[in-house]
Amino acid sequence: VIMAPSAGLRGSVEKLAAGPALVRETLLRLRAGAESMIPDLVGGDLSRVDGPVIGRAAQQGDPLAREMIARTGHLVGILIADLMHLFDPEIVVVGGGISENGELLFEPMRRAVRAYTIDRSYWEDTPIVPAELGDDVCLYGAAALWAGAVGSEA
Repeated sequence: VIMAPSAGLRGSVEKLAAGPALVRETLLRLRAGAESMIPDLVGGDLSRVDGPVIGRAAQQGDPLAREMIARTGHLVGILIADLMHLFDPEIVVVGGGISENGELLFEPMRRAVRAYTIDRSYWEDTPIVPAELGDDVCLYGAAALWAGAVGSEA
């Protein structure tokens, strides 16, 4: 999926906003000298920095970690705005490990949706919520898909 050319973004969601992108961008900032508790959380071994470590630092108030989570939320929000224009969903459910950062992620995501949708009805009438099934959501989806396929063959 190509992200929001209208917002000046080019690249895939995976490249710009997924967990590896969050880690990559955070490491770039750390190596450039940004102040953060993240190196302390990994005993100085930056190869151990991952999404949960960044999330833990953000939850503890680390400014760099919060900025990186907010950046991810903003980028995902732009994608959601584009998808809202295409599909006009009744609800948007966001899952994956990054969603465990709660409002640190969802608030900038919702702000971006408000900024990038063409009509306020998109963001006023469409809740954006975290997945209730956590990281296992893909397993549940695959099981439901399989059950539907098996049921249609009967």
